[in-house]
Amino acid sequence: MAFSPIMCKAFSCKRDDLTIRGLEYRKTGSGSPENKQPAVILCHGFMGNQSGEATHARFFAKQGYAAFTFDFNGGGVGSKSDGLFENMSVMTEVEDLKQVIQYVQSRPYVDRSRIILHGSSQGGFVSGITAAQLGDAIWKLILIFPALCIPDDARKGKMITFEFDPENIPERIVSDRMKMGRCYPEAVIDKNAFDLLAPYKGPVLIVHGTADDIVHVSYSERMMERYTKDRKAKSGSNAPLKDLDLVKIEGAGHGFDPEQDAVCMAVIREFIEERTKVLEIDVQLTGFEKKFDKGILYQTIPFIGEADSAFFKGTIAPGAEDNQKYKGKACLSCRADYVINGTDYTGAACKVHVINARKGNEDWKPTVESDSAALAFLNGADCRTVFEGRKKGPMIRIYTNIKE
Repeated sequence: MAFSPIMCKAFSCKRDDLTIRGLEYRKTGSGSPENKQPAVILCHGFMGNQSGEATHARFFAKQGYAAFTFDFNGGGVGSKSDGLFENMSVMTEVEDLKQVIQYVQSRPYVDRSRIILHGSSQGGFVSGITAAQLGDAIWKLILIFPALCIPDDARKGKMITFEFDPENIPERIVSDRMKMGRCYPEAVIDKNAFDLLAPYKGPVLIVHGTADDIVHVSYSERMMERYTKDRKAKSGSNAPLKDLDLVKIEGAGHGFDPEQDAVCMAVIREFIEERTKVLEIDVQLTGFEKKFDKGILYQTIPFIGEADSAFFKGTIAPGAEDNQKYKGKACLSCRADYVINGTDYTGAACKVHVINARKGNEDWKPTVESDSAALAFLNGADCRTVFEGRKKGPMIRIYTNIKE
């Protein structure tokens, strides 16, 4: 297959008399009125700019999307859009995003029925509010450490480095030579973040670090609980919802390092390709044995662990181990074989047998079998693994397409 380089070109649109400036990323030659492509709009965080979204934009472009980044009006340091920081609020950014959505919808090569919003931090809060307001116009929603704490922070009178009396908000709040306007806390001080986002009914992925000291991960946990509760109440079913997923990256803060971001993009890929996370297995390594034979290194790594997902919860049975072969630094093969004893989502006791294998640098290829009637769809299913490396042992997430 011929290599398709990613093109990047500028675009602009307006909100009232303010110009919003951004960049579009697409594979060269992709998309046409006859062969429309899905689109994703990426929203940056508080005091940031679109450059922070470039890596994810290029990732989406490689997946065949038209990806759009932009600077919010008055959005932050280095913004190329119009407007003053002191006139910006979460709600002005919602209006900015709506104008960008209209622009994207107007592109002749974009499939209007497949538009994703992807927001980081405050951009996640803004994306969630906008999706809730626009409903079916948004195909999927991706929130990266969304700043759902903003209304609570306003009520506390401390928003990042900006401090003020919430009972008597001044016209301007100064911190580190930046001036925040009264409109910023005032726009959200009487709002409930979870109520603002909950009306959205489409697929949602949230990715959040467990060590985030700006937006505690509990905000994302509560949001996912709210989405789940509301949707199950409407459907009347207690079955797992295949289009909701919260991924917590252990040790990650408010911003991901390259390894953590690789995990983030891997779970995004599963989400946009409509695979559901069916197993999440917290592995803890308990030993390490190795031997050499004819230039080949053989490693045996025993492990224990727990599985916890909407579909199945359980404990890894004794005897689990990963067998690996290396020649020099090159991995020849890895094969983890283990049984998990637990209960499925109906409460029935069952077993899940996992064989997770790969050769060389190939992706992990899991085989999953279960004696559960509710989990029978796993038997023979085409599954994929997202591997999150950790010192104590990996977090293993297994995904598959679930047919209706």
